[in-house]
Amino acid sequence: MTGEGGNGFARRCGPSGLHDKAEEVSEAEWQRLQADPAAWSDWIERDHDNFAIYYLSGEAAQRRYAPDIVTPPHKTDHSNVERLVPLDRVPRLREEAHTLIATHWSAVECIAAALLRRHRLTGEEVKALVG
Repeated sequence: MTGEGGNGFARRCGPSGLHDKAEEVSEAEWQRLQADPAAWSDWIERDHDNFAIYYLSGEAAQRRYAPDIVTPPHKTDHSNVERLVPLDRVPRLREEAHTLIATHWSAVECIAAALLRRHRLTGEEVKALVG
């Protein structure tokens, strides 16, 4: 991947390195990452883990909401996870996704209720709902 995509993933994780500075990285940190291959590798691994948790959180929320309903995992989410991280890390990341959802379950329910009423929320509206 080389810099396309609306979610920032391709721009940050392409095979030739970081094309654009990620928003959450300060300019000083960006310079350090560019100069230190080991730090860069560690940052990319954490970034990939975070994206994998993002993809696995939908399944975690579904299982929390309706644990008795067994549905197959979303193929796109799982193919993205498999592309991001080695398979031996998936169980740990899946557990992190479940912990994340459990920790923030009241926010998930609040946002879901608002989406049922309005069908669409801006980032600012979500922030106002959950603080």
